[in-house]
Amino acid sequence: MNIFAARLRQARKAAGLTQAQLAEKTGITQSGYTRYERGINDPSISTLKKLSEILNVSLDWLIGTRYCGEPREDLEELRRAEIAELQKDIDKLQARLEALK
Repeated sequence: MNIFAARLRQARKAAGLTQAQLAEKTGITQSGYTRYERGINDPSISTLKKLSEILNVSLDWLIGTRYCGEPREDLEELRRAEIAELQKDIDKLQARLEALK
């Protein structure tokens, strides 16, 4: 997961929004939005601007062009959170595979 995708997910969750809600507020499809959070696609500049305004975060922070004074520990915490989310996804997939056997 790239820094933009991770921060987008983090900001959305902090705002208490679902992917569907944020997609609607931004004027894009839910599947289009999901691709942003998965790091598959990058949004246009106008969509980035809308996302940053809706989520009340700076564009610099959202796209990771600078750390905005964040200490390194915060970045490590973000990475640990990303790994934990991925592990949850892996566990769910393994459970589904076991159910199919």
